[in-house]
Amino acid sequence: MRWNLKFRSYPDVDAQRFAAPNLHSTCAKIHFGDYRVWQALQGMCDIGHRRWGRASLQILDISTPKSATPEKSSSIFAVPIVGGTPRLVLKDVNIWNVQCARLPSTVCMYSTTKGNVVETYRFDVKSGKSTGPAQIDPPCNWSLSPDGSQRAVIREGVNEATIQFRSTSSDKTHDLVVKGWSGLSTVDWSADGKSLLLPWHNHDRESALLKVALDGKVSVLLRSSNFIAFAIPSPDGRLLAISEVSLAKNAWQMENFR
Repeated sequence: MRWNLKFRSYPDVDAQRFAAPNLHSTCAKIHFGDYRVWQALQGMCDIGHRRWGRASLQILDISTPKSATPEKSSSIFAVPIVGGTPRLVLKDVNIWNVQCARLPSTVCMYSTTKGNVVETYRFDVKSGKSTGPAQIDPPCNWSLSPDGSQRAVIREGVNEATIQFRSTSSDKTHDLVVKGWSGLSTVDWSADGKSLLLPWHNHDRESALLKVALDGKVSVLLRSSNFIAFAIPSPDGRLLAISEVSLAKNAWQMENFR
């Protein structure tokens, strides 16, 4: 299996910097091209998820020690993009997603997995304190809208074609069915909040990257024979980081094997 991280202009101009997850889950210096985006926080850890913090001045980083127990103790750090000491924001168990909205919104949220449910909390990125009760979901993936008003949620399922929009301040939800595109797994908002970016997969190992408007209109941005894992826009909306997984196929003929 090989991970490829590609940067593509979106729609057709360049951007200077962008942060993306550490695809190899190691604690080494990560380079994209000749530009070093960040340095790992600790010597023996598993960096699982990185996202821009508010105002794009810091990266929020989930760190989980490899020696953790089944109820993994995870930490969220705020890492200044201009350099400096990472700051511990909070700790919880099994943290796997953290995202913040754009200024002037102050909404930040993180998720933990507890049994067969996902608990998602709003928190203050400065104090690390939760600011309300958890939102409860079944196993899913989600993305926070740029204005912080709602999450786009996709439940885990091979034939999933429904996006649930869930308010971050109430229990209000509404669903959007992406007609003709069952096989959705992950989701990210566009930088302007007017559409969603969704990888799609079928059983024949064909993948596509979809742009889905909030009224359900679908545009295909990319088709690939590789597995498209995610597509995350840069803060200025001019570049996409697209992760593709290529599955190597190797076969050998062996004689006199016992």
